[in-house]
Amino acid sequence: MPTRQPITWILVANGARAQLFVHERLGGDLVQRKSFTHDESRQKTLELISDRPGRDKPGRPAGLGGQHQGFEPRHDPHRQEKQVFARELARQLDAAATKGTFDRLVLVAPPSTLGDLRAALGSAAQSRVTAELAKDLTQAPKADLATLLETVMAL
Repeated sequence: MPTRQPITWILVANGARAQLFVHERLGGDLVQRKSFTHDESRQKTLELISDRPGRDKPGRPAGLGGQHQGFEPRHDPHRQEKQVFARELARQLDAAATKGTFDRLVLVAPPSTLGDLRAALGSAAQSRVTAELAKDLTQAPKADLATLLETVMAL
């Protein structure tokens, strides 16, 4: 009985978009399975913040001279949206890994997105990660992607 070739999923992502490819056998083509976008990651900061920053009250300590001071948000709204997107991608990868849909997982993303994905992946998907590439290849043509991925995996 011939052994089944391992099914490899390749997630090519950045903070706002991602493509999921399937590679089923050595020498085989990459097949795009799904495409994801997170429009909130691309919005302007003013569109992401629902309210103006708060202001302090007059009468604060003398060092402030009684002037009103604006408070800046304690987080970067774009960064927060990119983390939300990474968590959503991770949930979908975890669900598929739990079902046994794929055997190996390759993550390709810029360093910050790669870190967000690593942090969000559950144990089922994490145990299947066989390679990572810290680059943004979301704009790379599919024909060039296989060549670019040869550095991290055998295609």
